[in-house]
Amino acid sequence: MSYTNGTTHYNLPLTTGSDKRDWSDTNQSFADVDAALYGAVQDMAQAELDIDALETRMDTAEQNIATNTGDIAALDTRVTTVEGAVS
Repeated sequence: MSYTNGTTHYNLPLTTGSDKRDWSDTNQSFADVDAALYGAVQDMAQAELDIDALETRMDTAEQNIATNTGDIAALDTRVTTVEGAVS
C-alpha cells in the first residue's frame, strides 16, 4: 500500500504529497464499494416489492374499513329502531 490516508468507511485512497500511488491500491476499496452499492441496489429492489405489497394490503384494509363503517351505521339504525320499539 503506497498511501497513508484512506476514507473512513471504505478506505479509499487519499493521497498526500509524499504518497506514491499504485493503482492496485484501489482494488480492495473498489471491490468494497462495488459490493456495498450492489447490496444497496438489491435492498432497494426488495423494499420496492415490500412497499407494493403493503400498498395492496392497505387498499384492502381501507375497503374493509369502509364496509365496516357502513355496517356499523346500519346496525346503529337498527338498534335505535329496536330501542324505540321496546320503549
